[in-house]
Amino acid sequence: MEARTLGDFLRRIAIDYVRHGWFRYAVRTIPHGKDMLAVDAKMKATYGVTSCRTTRMRSRKKGIASVQYLRFGHTFVLLATDGYQDALGRITMRDIRESPLHFGGYSVGLARGTVVVEVERKVWQVTEAQLHNLSLIGKEPLEKALSSLPFYRFPGVVRQKLKLFQAINLKRKAAGLPLLTIEASKVFPPPPPTGNRPRRRKSRFG
Repeated sequence: MEARTLGDFLRRIAIDYVRHGWFRYAVRTIPHGKDMLAVDAKMKATYGVTSCRTTRMRSRKKGIASVQYLRFGHTFVLLATDGYQDALGRITMRDIRESPLHFGGYSVGLARGTVVVEVERKVWQVTEAQLHNLSLIGKEPLEKALSSLPFYRFPGVVRQKLKLFQAINLKRKAAGLPLLTIEASKVFPPPPPTGNRPRRRKSRFG
């Protein structure tokens, strides 16, 4: 299966797979010049990737790991449930319950049993430092800087932004400056496509 955007790649990993028990993973890069479709077919055949839910359930009951394959550009990820499979025994896999998956400036992990997609720590620390350096400038330029942050609106990312937003407002309050009040739709870019879902109501954060 191929993801067309980074946001869709992350969403499918987190929501379609990790949330449903595909905790083990391996990330690989396909060299340029390789036939992508041929690689897709080979990986699916090697690891028995199937879209048949019944087949997967039967395998799990037998203690056989089910595997999912997802590619974005030249990078693909293999995700597996608990269990054994001969082909998986020949590669090194990590467990997302212990080691978050890092890709494209984001991390996908589990926190108290819930899947969390966040901006990667090092990337976010740079963003925080940049915005804190601007925290006492004019209200409009700072709001513009906040609204231009390029990150996807996964719940974990929204929490990161809200904490930053609140921390900046605390500094502005202590300095006697006007607090930021920005519409959520302007601060947080639209989430990656997830099908037809009702739009969230606009809210304001003071």
